[in-house]
Amino acid sequence: MSELKNCPFCGSEAVLNSTKEFSNREYASVSCSECLVKTSVYSTEKGAIKAWNKRTDEQNLFKAMQEIRDSRFIWEVIPIATRAIQESSKYRLEDTQ
Repeated sequence: MSELKNCPFCGSEAVLNSTKEFSNREYASVSCSECLVKTSVYSTEKGAIKAWNKRTDEQNLFKAMQEIRDSRFIWEVIPIATRAIQESSKYRLEDTQ
């Protein structure tokens, strides 16, 4: 199994959540142990791990987070968040299985 990277937002340890409890199919996701950020649910552990470990340029992400933290008004946050989402969408997974 691949090693999980730490949370891209707070740096805390990531947790692999996997279950076959409700059916014979496997369902898996990865979440942060502290800030509760998580992936979507995937049909395999490998898919969830791959999605979690896929990162955008972390410097740009941390810069956007700092700008949001320093913003005084909500209307200052919206363009920053929009830019961060647009930049991260360039790196979306094509293969999630």
